[in-house]
Amino acid sequence: ADRRCDWLLCDLIEDPNRVIEQILLPWLEAGWCRRFVVNLKVGKMDPIEMLRRLRGIDAMGLNRRCERFKIRQLFHDREEITCMGQTA
Repeated sequence: ADRRCDWLLCDLIEDPNRVIEQILLPWLEAGWCRRFVVNLKVGKMDPIEMLRRLRGIDAMGLNRRCERFKIRQLFHDREEITCMGQTA
């Protein structure tokens, strides 16, 4: 039986690098979810640097783990970057 969750939703007030490394990547690597929405709080860091890291998806291995991967900065959440996707 498939024991994956349908969704991983994460909106923690936490260092974005920790959210990526300790939540998003482990969940994707283990195949624990089918889809995900993760908000990264970038208020105290350079958002361009975080976008570059996220866009380098091959370096983090997201490309092989995700069928779809999108990055958005929503108008009303200017200090957040929202990552969403569907696992492979």
